[in-house]
Amino acid sequence: MRDLEIRGSGNILGPEQHGHMLAIGYDLYVKFLNRAIKELQGKEVEEDIETSVDLNVDGYIPSSYIENEEQKIEIYKKIAAAENKNDIFDITEEIIDRFGNIPDQVDNLLKISYIKSLCKKLRIKAITQTGKTVNFEMTENDLSQDIIEFLIKNYYDKISFVGTNEPIIRYKLETLEQKKLLKELEEFLETLNNFKADKTAVEEKNEEI
Repeated sequence: MRDLEIRGSGNILGPEQHGHMLAIGYDLYVKFLNRAIKELQGKEVEEDIETSVDLNVDGYIPSSYIENEEQKIEIYKKIAAAENKNDIFDITEEIIDRFGNIPDQVDNLLKISYIKSLCKKLRIKAITQTGKTVNFEMTENDLSQDIIEFLIKNYYDKISFVGTNEPIIRYKLETLEQKKLLKELEEFLETLNNFKADKTAVEEKNEEI
């Protein structure tokens, strides 16, 4: 797939496939193509997950910042569609270029979107906050023993587990100050994502041997 991205899809896709790509968008087409390749290789394909986020944080676009409703909806959609840190950076640059310095509420919204993207990679269904406790609700079977052991080793004083059909990781926040709260969650989820990515890379390498 990297080769496709470098050389340009129009050169190596047939007319029909290229038409499909134009219809649904390049990024989504690549995602579907990767899924099809995994299925042909007999690899398990995980269904996409949509994470809901409920944090005690002011994250929105004030009308005093973007007055035009169509422009506001456009920016909301772009923020919601972000899948990684690079996407957030690009959107941030665009917003600043078009509308000026970003107010705290929009900055919070961007951070929430990034946190949501990290949760999707970890297959976390929902984040909810009650006081200084944040619950991460996992999908069934996605809280592996390796992740549990990693969390106990590195966050033994901050986390606990609720064993249900859909297990929950309970995380104890250091602060309720909004920016620090978001930064803390971001760092926690990045660490967990890096662990999962490293583990997956090792497993895939072992499969090739």
